[in-house]
Amino acid sequence: MKKTFLILAAMLCCCFALKAQDFYCDGLKYSVLYDYLPAVKLVRCPPDFQAHDFVIPSTINHEGRTYIVRQIGEGAFENCGKLTGSLTIPNSVASIGNSAFAGCGALDGSLTIGNSVFRIGDYAFSHCGFGGTLIIGEFVGQIDYKAFEHTHFTQIISRCPSPPRLRSDAFPENFFLNEPVVPCGSGSDYKKASGWSQFRIIREDFVQFELTVTSANPDFGSASIDQTATCQNNGQVTVSATPAGNCMFTCWTENGEVVSTDNPYTFTLESDCNLVANFWEKKYIYEPIESLPSHISSNDIYVLGYQDGNNYYLHSSGTAAGEMKLSLYPANPVEYRFADFESSNLVFASCNINNNNKSLSITTQGVSLSPFNPFGGSTDPFALSITDGNISSAGSSGYTVCHNGNIITAHTGPSEGNLRFFKRIPLHYITLSVSPEETGTATATSGGETVQSAVEGTEITVSATPTEGYRFKNWTENGEVASTENPYTFTLTADRNLVANFYKPYDFSAICETGQTLYYRIIDAEQHWVSIVAPNSDNYLECYEGYTIPAGNISLPATVSHNEISYTVKAIGDCAFYSCSGLTGLLTIPNSVTNIGEGAFERCSGFTGSLTIPNSVTNIGETAFWYCSGFNGSLTIGSSVTN
Repeated sequence: MKKTFLILAAMLCCCFALKAQDFYCDGLKYSVLYDYLPAVKLVRCPPDFQAHDFVIPSTINHEGRTYIVRQIGEGAFENCGKLTGSLTIPNSVASIGNSAFAGCGALDGSLTIGNSVFRIGDYAFSHCGFGGTLIIGEFVGQIDYKAFEHTHFTQIISRCPSPPRLRSDAFPENFFLNEPVVPCGSGSDYKKASGWSQFRIIREDFVQFELTVTSANPDFGSASIDQTATCQNNGQVTVSATPAGNCMFTCWTENGEVVSTDNPYTFTLESDCNLVANFWEKKYIYEPIESLPSHISSNDIYVLGYQDGNNYYLHSSGTAAGEMKLSLYPANPVEYRFADFESSNLVFASCNINNNNKSLSITTQGVSLSPFNPFGGSTDPFALSITDGNISSAGSSGYTVCHNGNIITAHTGPSEGNLRFFKRIPLHYITLSVSPEETGTATATSGGETVQSAVEGTEITVSATPTEGYRFKNWTENGEVASTENPYTFTLTADRNLVANFYKPYDFSAICETGQTLYYRIIDAEQHWVSIVAPNSDNYLECYEGYTIPAGNISLPATVSHNEISYTVKAIGDCAFYSCSGLTGLLTIPNSVTNIGEGAFERCSGFTGSLTIPNSVTNIGETAFWYCSGFNGSLTIGSSVTN
């Protein structure tokens, strides 16, 4: 009896221990598969779980331990109606259980099944609404009974070099209207395989692996795929990077590791590949000098380099590692291998100059020196002695510059014959835009040449050209007016981000009942309100020479029609009739107007008789009727005027 009790107690302990293996992570329930391996089965999603374009996680963290998601259990997501869009099964998953996603009708996009999945269970995706592409992973070996019943994929791609075994009715009848795409050289096997032979056409293509390219910084440049992998080219692809402005391409990386500095880069696709194009924004130029000046400002930075023909390089000739050149002047994109030393706080050297004894010490700045130099020589910074600005001797003969723990280049010490000093000069960028969009263009020039950047101290001229119907207003920077001049010339001392602002003086014109052509700007499109404006500016400080209106009485309309829409005249804009001295006789302002702008009728000295401001007007701007000396009758101001 005691023995039986102990056995039962042990069994209960096992049950509780097993129960303790279940846990929740991000709302999903998981069960640990093995004691000796950190792997889990995704057991169940709660009824209220929702996600769009859901990607099953490949790993999860629980109580400080990382688990690999290896299985999706039976009915794990069955009838989870709040899963929408597409679904991706990661490469970590080996099996998908029976009815795992059955009844997920809101999944109406594409389905990607990872390369490690071997078995897809009965009814696994039955009654899902998929209508996009089905991608079957590389090692899927078996697709079970009615796994894809009542799905509606429009394209099928199988990455399996050997056709997966199809159990009875694995695919619905509508599947066989598709033309599945299979790996190169496997078409004949698929055409003979049970189930697959029901497809009338099976096409071969390079579908084993997927290539994506992105830019590390889209503002610095873009990346593109120039040649895709095909059966004919045996999976050979070509990618290219296009720098923006004065930026330069540095290298291609994958998972943070440099894979190539070629551009374009051609290689054979042998696995899924996610390439990132890296760029460098040039912040300085380096000007070669014959010798150091007798007195050097603390703000001046000089670096040591060498000259090779017409090209100048940072001094960095390696030995066993080969030669690595970083072109300084003139810049040659092909010879850049890593980001410039300043751009990643990787500065080759800073110079500590003593003007009294002409000594120069070059030390590293933002760079770690390797504690072990595999190329031999000292790891200490070297020193140079200078006599009358010329190099006379060199110190330590070898050192290694490292960045993020990786050896960038090994140095064997300077040689006196071709060493030069370079003065670092800041390079600033001019970024131009227009507002509103497509209302004009803006350009920056220096010395008659169009530029996007220039060294500090350069004289820059920016010009704005409006499109037809628009006029230039001003230049703004960070929301503040920088200039009203066009062209606008300035000395470059920092990056400039200028906006050329344009405006449309009026939206349409119409002839009023007294024969004058009046110009209107829509001020409220929803309520159909307009303002009478001058045809050539909205700035009352500007003159309107050449703006003439036929002489005589003028009766301003209360409404005006344009494109079969009736607009109400609600305002008379600033300087709308400024200096229209040819207007004579009476002026009639309609009862629809609520605002008379600044200088609206200033210097209209030809008006005579009386003037009545209607009751609808609430505001009369400064100098609205200034120098209207011809009025000789009565002035009536409506009761609603408050300003």
